[in-house]
Amino acid sequence: MTQGKVCVMNKTTKSMQEGASPPSYEEATTAESSPCYSGGYYGDGEMLTQWGWHDQNIRRIFIRKVYAILMTQLLITLAIVALFTFCDPVKIYIQANPGWYWASYAVFFITYLTLSCCAGTRRRFPWNLILLAVFFL
Repeated sequence: MTQGKVCVMNKTTKSMQEGASPPSYEEATTAESSPCYSGGYYGDGEMLTQWGWHDQNIRRIFIRKVYAILMTQLLITLAIVALFTFCDPVKIYIQANPGWYWASYAVFFITYLTLSCCAGTRRRFPWNLILLAVFFL
């Protein structure tokens, strides 16, 4: 995530004034040769790159997770629509009691506002999945 970090401590070094090319990635990230490890700014001493989106395995895992969530949502949607469409007792009960219908809209709206406005709950691990499930169902 901190891949594009720039150090401003030694911006005008002798090699840059002479028109030499900037250091390679390996040279810039090693602790011995990098001027960014001087500790002049908060966080300068941390490792610049541990992993990134250029890693194919991380991309594959992320895409697999997104498609798994999407496939699960579509299958559950199919099951709920089939239940309310083809099961006559459920269909008749919901048509006779519209309170359940309006309650589902209220839960949807409250969950939607929570996901939209509260970034803290949206980004915490158990709560993001719980709110996604409630929003979806």
